[in-house]
Amino acid sequence: MSQDSKRPLKAMLSKVATKIRDLGKKGGKDGSGKHSGPRRSVDSLLEEDKRNTFASARRLRKAAMTREFSSASGLRRSWLFDRRTVADLTDCACTQNESSRPSIGALFFTLPIELQLEIVTKLIYSDIISLRKTSRAFNSLIVTHEHEIARRQIKIFVEPRYVALYPPNLPNKPTFEYLSKLATKSIAASELAKALATQLYNDFHDKYFDFHPQSDKALVIRYITERLRFSLMIIQHFLEQFAERKLWRDRVNGYASRADDIQLQEAILEKYYTVDQVAEASDFYRLTLYLLWQNVAMPGDHEKIKRIWAIVTDTLPAVQDLTKFMIVGGIPELRNVYRKPKPSLRRKAMSRFSAMYKHEQARSSKMGTTRLPRIYHPSENIKRYSTLVISPNIFHLWIHPAQNVMFRREVISGLNQFRCIDEIVEHLLDGWEDWAYPMDLQVSYDSEEEDDDGDTQVRHSCGVSTAVAAS
Repeated sequence: MSQDSKRPLKAMLSKVATKIRDLGKKGGKDGSGKHSGPRRSVDSLLEEDKRNTFASARRLRKAAMTREFSSASGLRRSWLFDRRTVADLTDCACTQNESSRPSIGALFFTLPIELQLEIVTKLIYSDIISLRKTSRAFNSLIVTHEHEIARRQIKIFVEPRYVALYPPNLPNKPTFEYLSKLATKSIAASELAKALATQLYNDFHDKYFDFHPQSDKALVIRYITERLRFSLMIIQHFLEQFAERKLWRDRVNGYASRADDIQLQEAILEKYYTVDQVAEASDFYRLTLYLLWQNVAMPGDHEKIKRIWAIVTDTLPAVQDLTKFMIVGGIPELRNVYRKPKPSLRRKAMSRFSAMYKHEQARSSKMGTTRLPRIYHPSENIKRYSTLVISPNIFHLWIHPAQNVMFRREVISGLNQFRCIDEIVEHLLDGWEDWAYPMDLQVSYDSEEEDDDGDTQVRHSCGVSTAVAAS
């Protein structure tokens, strides 16, 4: 080979050597551009490879957590991988879930309609009325299925005897209006029963309840209230029926005699109530009048000055005022009177009612309509029944007609078989111990005294003593 041909080959080899040397210099530098030495150690190469591997693993784990966090199992796996990233991911995921999660109301309306009605009818009536105001969806549900909800409410919460006394206009399609009226009447009867029971206990504790400890007062009042409630509902129903029928009859036939009124009351008693209901309600009606007269109409001996002032100012209710008050006002108005804390305030309330009724009667006549301005705001009952001609004798309301019905049905054979007030209270407390105490903790409150002959003397508070053979 000639000398000229060798020169290109040497130049080529020189270039290759220069490139190899340059590559070696670049490989000897670290990440900061500084030389780490002429040669990298094996440990440094292994450490760099490990760092690269861990960085790749972290990137893979982060991507896996982002994909899997939508499920609870993915959250648990992410927690095992990297505890530090769970808090940030939780905040992000909860914000996303809260915006996309359906509300409880929306979930409720995904249920079948049968389950929706089953849940709604478990509420009491007042809660159902409140539920209607929460949203349009609930209002539409309740209004659309009004008859079904009302029917289930009656079946669950209302006793059959109350439904029999006040049946709905359409038995198969009761309405919320019917439930509202029934609830209003029941509340009025309950509150009046509790007021009468409290008055009976407070005013006559020494006479009727001295053998009961004072700690039993709340239980005794509750028991008497339970016994009085339905009878007061019967009396309320009777007063409403009598006022409506008498109003219609007076408009058609004109003024009715006292005998016609008694006959009308007897027809109502025989049509709507059983014999036992008439007998029970008769006792409690006379007890109500007794308490009304003792505590409201007639001031006691310690109120002599107030009594004289009431007579002078004509604010003492007369017997005929009591009759009008019972027929026109009924149980709800009597409940309103008993809401007053003192007997004097109750008398003023009754006198105010009587004056309002007289004023409305004068306005309803042809002469008084244009002359008398309306200075009161009477109730609807006063406006409606202002034209009634009412008998002044309170005993011609319920008491005499009920006596005639019981005589006719041979429930009693003489007036001596009617219970007096003390016997009514004794009958009212019958079964109290069984209701208040368990069988093993019953407290005996017998007022019977055994005589020397082995007979038991039972003294009724009517003043009659009878001997009953001891068993």
